Amino acid sequence: INAPKTGIVEVPISYTIRLSNPGTGDLDDIQLKAEYDLGLEHEQVKNPGNDPKKNVLLTSIKGGLKAGASRDETLVLLPRRPGALGVRVTASSAGLFAPATHIVTVEQPKVSLNVEGPLKRYVGRAAAWKITVKNEGIAEQTGVIVRARLPAELRFNTASRNGTHVAGEVTWNLGTIRPGEVVALDLTTDCLTAAPAAELVTQVTADGVRVEKSSRL
Repeated sequence: INAPKTGIVEVPISYTIRLSNPGTGDLDDIQLKAEYDLGLEHEQVKNPGNDPKKNVLLTSIKGGLKAGASRDETLVLLPRRPGALGVRVTASSAGLFAPATHIVTVEQPKVSLNVEGPLKRYVGRAAAWKITVKNEGIAEQTGVIVRARLPAELRFNTASRNGTHVAGEVTWNLGTIRPGEVVALDLTTDCLTAAPAAELVTQVTADGVRVEKSSRL
């Protein structure tokens, strides 16, 4: 079984099951039995009640397997909770049995967001902001997007790392962040009008993650 060693809650895990026939005779009938721990769920077999009987899949391999040949079968499961979750697969044919096991350590996604900026600025002056995003988990975090919504009192000036500005919102598409990786983003705005408190709202979203921070100037 080929699959990642780590995963994230609510992000599908793809398992590649490789079948090989090292013998000299063809195998016409191959049965696959996949059993997986509670906390993993197949898209076609929902299991909200955590019934162990529902976490078993039986499959017949059409066409069998020629002598010396190999083929891959794919199993996609969705982790519903964190923890060490295992998949056990047994292939059987003509009285032969071959088992395999794979365990994925599933982590609840953890992405932190920090925004630093001035407490006070004057009209006509620039205000600089530093936005820091960190993957606090043990698995890669995919689909990471940061958005900063500017108040009417602030005008966009510049943004690092190809940040784009559209209709008062600055967006950074960061893609994948490795475990422990820190990404620092710089944003510069111009102060247009006086206000008791201009509010910059920053949000990071990713697969299974949404964190929002509000900063006042």
